[in-house]
Amino acid sequence: MNENPGTELSEKERSRSKRSAIASECFGGIASTMINDSAVIILFVSMLELGSTFTMLTTSFRGIASCLLQIPCAYLAIRFGCKRMIRTSAMISCLMFLLLAASPWFGHASKYIAMFAAIVFCLSLPLYVSAWFPLIDGFLRREERGSFLGLNRFLWMTTACLFIFFSGLLLGKKPGIWELQAIIALTGLLCLGRYFFIGRIETQPTTSEVQGFRSSFRTAVTNAPLCGFSIYLFCLYLASYSTLPLGFMYLKTHMPVGDNILVIISSVTMLGTLSGYLSAGKMLRHFGAKKMLLALHLLFALVNFALFVCGPKYPHAVPLITVLLTGYGFLTAASSVVTSSEMMALARPGNKAMAMALCGSFLSAGMGLSRFFSSLLLGGGILAPFWSWKNIPFTNYQSLFLFSGIIVLIVCLMLILVPAIIPERDYYYEPH
Repeated sequence: MNENPGTELSEKERSRSKRSAIASECFGGIASTMINDSAVIILFVSMLELGSTFTMLTTSFRGIASCLLQIPCAYLAIRFGCKRMIRTSAMISCLMFLLLAASPWFGHASKYIAMFAAIVFCLSLPLYVSAWFPLIDGFLRREERGSFLGLNRFLWMTTACLFIFFSGLLLGKKPGIWELQAIIALTGLLCLGRYFFIGRIETQPTTSEVQGFRSSFRTAVTNAPLCGFSIYLFCLYLASYSTLPLGFMYLKTHMPVGDNILVIISSVTMLGTLSGYLSAGKMLRHFGAKKMLLALHLLFALVNFALFVCGPKYPHAVPLITVLLTGYGFLTAASSVVTSSEMMALARPGNKAMAMALCGSFLSAGMGLSRFFSSLLLGGGILAPFWSWKNIPFTNYQSLFLFSGIIVLIVCLMLILVPAIIPERDYYYEPH
């Protein structure tokens, strides 16, 4: 069997498959973006009186689900087919967003229905993630993978940004809950677009890896450089990944901004993320992985420290925080590109899928636990709501920004685990 099955398809079939794949991402990507970083969900669950703890838990489910289910779902994709897994995920996503939109109608049980819908939605995402890359590998040529993935990510993120941006414009300064319900329900219905377009993709089956599941997993976990890099990613994202939703909640809780302005700020932040994805590839080629990783790591800490000093009484705090959150979105996107490139460089031939799944599980664990612990610190009353130093008032959100910045600096010590920083050549490493 051809190791690059995309060459067995006609040019017309491959073009149609690429268009269908991008369309499926544009329709389905809105839901995952909204549940992960959008202020729409934060406003909605706040109206249900779920509190800051549940708000952060909602945004943490995705990372936790990916951590626990990414490897098992990869096996399901092999066993039952990639298209079937993605379409199943799309249907579950649609139903759960509709249930989330309807949750206020359940009276006293509304908060539990909302949490159930959010949890099940996030549990369905690993079905999609584990099947997506094997599916597109069936119609892409090797030389066009990078350009396709860049264009695809740009288009679906642009679609999500525009959808949430115009949603913010349509919302008033104090939107009713029914308006948020309508936006969430429409998002769910758009997931059916992913279900439809995935079925239009023409693929050829890819060659399976030589090793079986157990031996492949054993190969991945005995790859010391890969595991060291995975541990570094876990610690970095554990310290830094909760900053964006914390920033939105900080604006809503302590700043004089309307709900519609908060939604618009979240869409502007997504534009920062989008620009990070667009420019990261060129920056990586120009500066190299070592300089990029060092700069991004230090900038993560710097932005958190800057957010710490932006108190509610700080002049021009709202526009400054908006700029900082937008920059943080850029850093997060650029970091994901660099770390993905480094993971691929460390994954051994014949073990790419399992190695990426293992590293992705560590990464997702850091993301999910970061927001989970932030929710516990906010909702558990562990941090003082207000405190002062030299007559300067601070809030519990500022305390979390300070802690994140300090921990990110401490994690600098773990950069010795990153081969791009301290290279050795007695293990497999594919240069970028």
